[in-house]
Amino acid sequence: MIVHGNVARSTRGAVARAPERAARLNDGNDNLMDRAGFAGAPKLPCEIYVDFPEVYRLRHIRFLLWHLDGRTYTYTVEVSPDGQNWEMLEDRSQKPSGAWQNIKFDGRPVKSVRVTGLSNTANESFHIIEFEAYCHVQPDRKRR
Repeated sequence: MIVHGNVARSTRGAVARAPERAARLNDGNDNLMDRAGFAGAPKLPCEIYVDFPEVYRLRHIRFLLWHLDGRTYTYTVEVSPDGQNWEMLEDRSQKPSGAWQNIKFDGRPVKSVRVTGLSNTANESFHIIEFEAYCHVQPDRKRR
């Protein structure tokens, strides 16, 4: 299915799963940079999921990593058409990254997304402020 807008929002039926504060992952609020404003995990490595109510033909995933103190993270992103079989979409295991992560790709059917947090230059936690997914490529979000 191809639709307009962010299909990862909880208001569209997407379900986030994370060890801590999963509901923050897809609540539509990317302004909360305090301790309560992110989803994540207290220990690395960790897995964070977004499951969609139906299979979408996605072309763009983006998410905001907590970065106000200059920290960076390493991670991987995998997608699945059925929640069982996974395909690597982005491997940032060797490229530390922070702020908005924009992953654009050829359209493919996606039912679930898995972000595996691998490292954090500040501590042993992984923090995502907001997660978005689109069937159409969106303009890049700017670092702030």
